[in-house]
Amino acid sequence: MPLRRTDAVMAEDILRSLGIEPTDMSQRRGRMVEAGQALAGARLTEISRDGQAQATVDGTGVLLGLTISDRPRRAADAPALDAAILEAVRGAKVRAAMAARTEAASALGISKTEPPAVEPVEPPHGPEDHSHHPIARQDDEDEEVSFEEIDFVHGKSDDEQAAW
Repeated sequence: MPLRRTDAVMAEDILRSLGIEPTDMSQRRGRMVEAGQALAGARLTEISRDGQAQATVDGTGVLLGLTISDRPRRAADAPALDAAILEAVRGAKVRAAMAARTEAASALGISKTEPPAVEPVEPPHGPEDHSHHPIARQDDEDEEVSFEEIDFVHGKSDDEQAAW
């Protein structure tokens, strides 16, 4: 089965999640094809904790099947069944994502314990250096940073903050 364009894009996204910037994909394309083909044929199944639902997805996270238990139900059981179905489907998709990440790392010869290729950025330190803070205001006279006049709105969406 040939690797589709969307599979190649997905593989590049997986590489980025591993901390690898896929700059020269021409050298890696063969291994990416192998990883993509292995993922396309994979099947992963997840069962909800209460055993009411079971979901099966392929290696790319596409839902292939959903099975629910056939025990008698009442209308009051619907929310619990909905929760079980969501849990099974989400769990299967997470397993597919983890398998995709492992398969891509394996195809590229990357150890899961290797640190990411991206180096962490250290913020500036020191009590007088708050220039990295996006909302810090500096008082020209005292050369100190003043945060007391700033209202912080936590838990609001961008639209709600704009209205605030």
